Amino acid sequence: MASVKTLEEKGRVLEGFSRALVRESHNLMQRPDLLWQQLHNRLQWEEEPVPDVLQPEYRRRTAPGAVPWLRTRTPFRESKALIRTLTGHTGGVNACAFRRDGKRLVSASTDQTLRLWDLETGREMTRFEGHSHEVNDCAFSPDNRRIVSASKDGVLILWDVESGKSIERFEIPTGPHHACTFSPDGCRIVVGGFWGYITIYDMETGKELITFQGHDSRIESCAFSPDGRRFVSASSDETLKLWDVRSGEEVRAF
Repeated sequence: MASVKTLEEKGRVLEGFSRALVRESHNLMQRPDLLWQQLHNRLQWEEEPVPDVLQPEYRRRTAPGAVPWLRTRTPFRESKALIRTLTGHTGGVNACAFRRDGKRLVSASTDQTLRLWDLETGREMTRFEGHSHEVNDCAFSPDNRRIVSASKDGVLILWDVESGKSIERFEIPTGPHHACTFSPDGCRIVVGGFWGYITIYDMETGKELITFQGHDSRIESCAFSPDGRRFVSASSDETLKLWDVRSGEEVRAF
């Protein structure tokens, strides 16, 4: 850092390198040999004196006979708020959910898998395999020990987070399923299907507790109220509906 003189400048350089490393971690885990290339392509757009620090290595890497490498001529088209990118799915990502402490994330994909991510490192920790079609939604249980997933294959699967194995499979005739979530007490699961049906199940027994009918098209999303007494459903029929869990009655349509 010969061109960096003050502590403030050193701090800016370290912050710039830290941001670049985090944002490129998904690439560098696969191709650590691209470290220089990826860092240069990000850091060249940083404020001074960060680009100055690159110059000695840049001259060496561009000298006659040096190994060619890919240099970008325009800045990355991404938000400055980007922290890191998680890669690994081989299909589109339909849904994701945070663990309650914010350190883990589960994602559901058209590649028929769910994946658990460590958000501090960007590393894939667990891959959940068991669906035979794309996975449309997923959610953590309130105690973070289980994950539920809804799929186009008409099966709802309950997973053990620690082992990555399925605990229970619910064959639901109103599938395919596009939405699922846990109740706040973790004892029930609500699932919304393609035909507009919404069903609540007892998580331990797998018993169907109640089915709600009222939407004219598939359920896209659903969420419980904090007290667990009501939940809301969002549908492609362009409405949201608020339901009373105990009575099964529609409280209000939006």
